[in-house]
Amino acid sequence: MQPRPPQAGVGHLNLVDHDALDWANVGRHPLGAACVRANKAEGLASKLRIDYPHGRFDAFPVVAQAMLAVDEGTLRRSHLVVSAMGDWRAESQLNDWQCRLGRSMPVVYGWTEAHAVAGHAVAITSGGGCLRCGLDRTGVPHFRVAAWPDERAVAFEEPACGAHYQPYGPVELGFVTSLVAQLALDCLLGKVTRPCHRIHAARRASLTEAGARWSDRWIDQYPTMTEGGVQVEREWLSGTCAACSASKVA
Repeated sequence: MQPRPPQAGVGHLNLVDHDALDWANVGRHPLGAACVRANKAEGLASKLRIDYPHGRFDAFPVVAQAMLAVDEGTLRRSHLVVSAMGDWRAESQLNDWQCRLGRSMPVVYGWTEAHAVAGHAVAITSGGGCLRCGLDRTGVPHFRVAAWPDERAVAFEEPACGAHYQPYGPVELGFVTSLVAQLALDCLLGKVTRPCHRIHAARRASLTEAGARWSDRWIDQYPTMTEGGVQVEREWLSGTCAACSASKVA
């Protein structure tokens, strides 16, 4: 992201996504049915140019790894990178790239837990821990809001075609996107100077209906918030992983 001073808004967006819009995405995506089978980055850039002609919106229909390898300069010139890929291989490479640069710009990561019963937004800035510090070697976060009796049963299956899905839509996802967007703006406005972790926990009723319970760590750290419907902010873990150590040496 490249902000346009002196405004608080964003004047330049680089949209990176290799994926095409599918029918299953329509209910949770700004693009509608007219853009099905079109590239998401190109479709969204085109829509934004029409809706906000004063801005600049560039599309890169490639995977993140290709962006880092082929057009790294575009990322270097950005003031902020927001990643909502949900792809550990790609995000670990982005994290290592940021560490190699000495974390000269913040990177905000966002993800949801199963059934959108919780959402996370993490800002990695200079100092403190990097993304790897809070995840295991396979990309699973150490801190989770929900616990599931059977981790394999977090998705439903359509009896007719066998497709797997999670029954949440734009309303549930809206809490998470707002969480990520607010953290991104706070980073751009200089309000975030240390790595931080913001969490949205859905209402207890939503958690129960999905078949989950509060995790032991959530209950231990937030014993007064077991009714849910809250947002909290916590410190991200300190820099103890190999990527952090390498960046300090560099």
